[in-house]
Amino acid sequence: MPPPTIRNSMHADMHISERQFFGTVNKDPRFHMSDREICLFEDLNIILQGLGYSMPESRVISSLIIYERLSSLEIQTLTGMKQSAISRATASLKDKDIITTRIAKKYECGRPYQLYLLASPIDEIILGLKIELSDRISTLDNILELINQSNKT
Repeated sequence: MPPPTIRNSMHADMHISERQFFGTVNKDPRFHMSDREICLFEDLNIILQGLGYSMPESRVISSLIIYERLSSLEIQTLTGMKQSAISRATASLKDKDIITTRIAKKYECGRPYQLYLLASPIDEIILGLKIELSDRISTLDNILELINQSNKT
């Protein structure tokens, strides 16, 4: 029997076992998500890439939207990305003021580590994405109108 598929998503035709973004998420109990949640955040990842974020940047943003604050090791576990890609993505997102960091201390001995957090509340980020998408749609409408006008002449 084939694995179940998810409906109402950009990944509706994709089997759960074929999806790549949060591939390790259900294997680690700290990061358990339903298949529906995984699909929705994969869709968010695609939207963010369409807005010009790199794949690692979009994965970091999506991860932080889900879990609010994560260490780079947790992002690595969640997304399956290499540490070097996470470091480049988080540095770039910090430069763009998308994320911020907080120093966390371990309860036992050991050196402190950084936690990554979104710089703005989630609803503000989603609103910003909606505005950016709306602006791009408006630009495409203007281009289409120009093409139609030039075809009439």
